[in-house]
Amino acid sequence: MFLVFIGRPALAAYLYDFTFTPTLGPVEAVSFEFSSPNFVTSGPLSIAPFAVIEGAHTQTITQGSTGLVDVSGTDIRCFVFGTANAVIGPGGCDIGVNLSTLSLFLAFNFTPLPASSMNGLGTYTTSNDQFLVWGGTDPDFPNGVFGRGNMSLTISQVPEPSSAVLVLSDFAVLLAMCGCARRSVLRNSLPSRYRL
Repeated sequence: MFLVFIGRPALAAYLYDFTFTPTLGPVEAVSFEFSSPNFVTSGPLSIAPFAVIEGAHTQTITQGSTGLVDVSGTDIRCFVFGTANAVIGPGGCDIGVNLSTLSLFLAFNFTPLPASSMNGLGTYTTSNDQFLVWGGTDPDFPNGVFGRGNMSLTISQVPEPSSAVLVLSDFAVLLAMCGCARRSVLRNSLPSRYRL
């Protein structure tokens, strides 16, 4: 009997891990992440909701988008995130808020780093807080929410969790097949009167 064990390829996703450090305003430090099957280019992002403490309130960010901003002829990667009632789009980095009681958005870019240099694994940071702004509406701040800070983004590649399970299941099948083949060999080597 000839057995062939073929390992299944481990698929990978890209993890975008953000860490915000405040320098001005009511928004507290926050970290969040999302994954994508490919490097992000432009358009809406699929994110899990995350909480942001702003002044006396906790607001939930539920949407995001990415795109490019032309800065002196160089395309710069930008990101925007916001509460459900924040206006994001139609372009990749357009933002605003409606006139609701509470709303919050975050917009930042990585000037002067060209977007083309961010299509790989690594850690990227905003060069100073002038390239990041929080905005929104809050009755505690009659002139609107305003905040600044610095953002760090780490892009890493992670294997899909199911890959390890697939390899283990392939290994279990292989062991079971080897066990069956071994019992068959033992049974056939015994005289017929001792066979089961």
